[in-house]
Amino acid sequence: MSAATPVTVRPATEGDLPALLDLHGKLNPDDTPLPGTTADAVWAAIAGQRGRTVLVAEAGGAVAGTADCLVMPNLTRETGRGAGSGEDETTSPAYSRRGTRGAVGRTTTRVPGASQA
Repeated sequence: MSAATPVTVRPATEGDLPALLDLHGKLNPDDTPLPGTTADAVWAAIAGQRGRTVLVAEAGGAVAGTADCLVMPNLTRETGRGAGSGEDETTSPAYSRRGTRGAVGRTTTRVPGASQA
């Protein structure tokens, strides 16, 4: 992959699940992979959770990175706007040091409902 390959970040869809499982498998190679039915059930729970968005970074047509974002209502803000949290930020080793993690990180602040403060 060329260092100039553009990175696009978007919300993940159910169709991204195999690539996400592969990516997380590289992050935690000692973990036993989730069986397909379990992975499908976990994805359904994630997709149904209000305020939660899994992001994927694509480069050259491949999933190069991901982050799991949660935006929560926040009583400490004057307007009640949400505050966000990003977890499981993962970049494929093939796309390391090419701006993938930074692109995902910048996008986590723009997930709908996240605080811009």
